[in-house]
Amino acid sequence: MDTATGTIVADIFAKGPVSHVIAYSAGGDAVLRPRQSIDELPSPDTDMFSIRDGDTLEITGAIPGPLPPVIESYRNSAAELALSADGLTGLAQPSGYSHYFSSIDMQTLSVRSKFELYGTGGETSLALSRTGKTLAIGSYFTIQLCDVQAATCSGKVRAFPATVSAIALTSDDQYLVAGIHSTSNGSDHTLTREQLEAEEYHKIKIFDVPSLTKRGEINIKLLAGNYFAVHPKLPLLAVAAVDRVLLIDIRTATVVQTIVEGSRSMMAVTVAFSLRGDCLAAGFAKRIAIYCIKT
Repeated sequence: MDTATGTIVADIFAKGPVSHVIAYSAGGDAVLRPRQSIDELPSPDTDMFSIRDGDTLEITGAIPGPLPPVIESYRNSAAELALSADGLTGLAQPSGYSHYFSSIDMQTLSVRSKFELYGTGGETSLALSRTGKTLAIGSYFTIQLCDVQAATCSGKVRAFPATVSAIALTSDDQYLVAGIHSTSNGSDHTLTREQLEAEEYHKIKIFDVPSLTKRGEINIKLLAGNYFAVHPKLPLLAVAAVDRVLLIDIRTATVVQTIVEGSRSMMAVTVAFSLRGDCLAAGFAKRIAIYCIKT
């Protein structure tokens, strides 16, 4: 989409369902898309992503997944893709096998390494540091930090009674932000609002890195999925909070601006900053809105 005019310049949706882990290459001339069964790829059983031309979205190549041959099959399709803040490194995780990972060079669109991280279990969200050396993993009940090169995990925070459904690191790698979401998706009507909040449903928590000491938290109604984004330069968090978009100061854990655009019938479901941080795109149920950010 041309953000200046709001017009669609190329359409990938006509070619089948699309997962949320689509990403541009570091140079912006290609797009990575999780492999679909209808894609015509060189090695359909082992490829994880199709590489598409950044202008036409036609397939130009593929990136293999990390699974060993005995289980590779269709499960090499990507479930998660985390990008470093400088856009040079991607870390991908295949569907169904959460302890396998591929490190991807986002300039050459080639696999740097494949590795396994055991003891993590049930990953639901990933985030990379600016340099791509540290991986933050949010699972059903824990958050932990892992060394990508050594393929080991150290720091861990536990005691979440709900899913860590989104996670992010600030561009200076000083703070980690986690979205805590009810595993019942808020459908347990026997609990009051006070009980939900007391049991840590629907919260955003902020931690110092690497100690993972909690810095602050905000009670907020959230949807499952990729509902927040960290500013590429500032400690500023954008949140798609069901019927509105919020801007949060990460250092103080306070809401600094509320953008009311949605409704219960047209919910805000995702947000993304531009590379320079001067624009914020918000995805609603039936449209995309782009806002200018003054910092």
